[in-house]
Amino acid sequence: DLGEDFINFGDEVTFTMQKGNNEPFELTMVLADVYQNGANVVTINSPVGMALYGKEVGSVFNVQTPDGISTITIISKAKQQSR
Repeated sequence: DLGEDFINFGDEVTFTMQKGNNEPFELTMVLADVYQNGANVVTINSPVGMALYGKEVGSVFNVQTPDGISTITIISKAKQQSR
């Protein structure tokens, strides 16, 4: 189990993603082990999910996606709110 400072399953993560010279865009997604239809989730099996897992808020890193290399900056994390 990861400590509280690290991105873990069920965390709602806000991050920016920038591809090449394009403007960065902000996403808020939940790190999950399986895809949930209609939910803003990123799965651990995806390149972005694998890259987010275990990182800390403030981390900046590159990840290879099907569209090319993207730079991700983690802005914040919170436990997913119950619905």
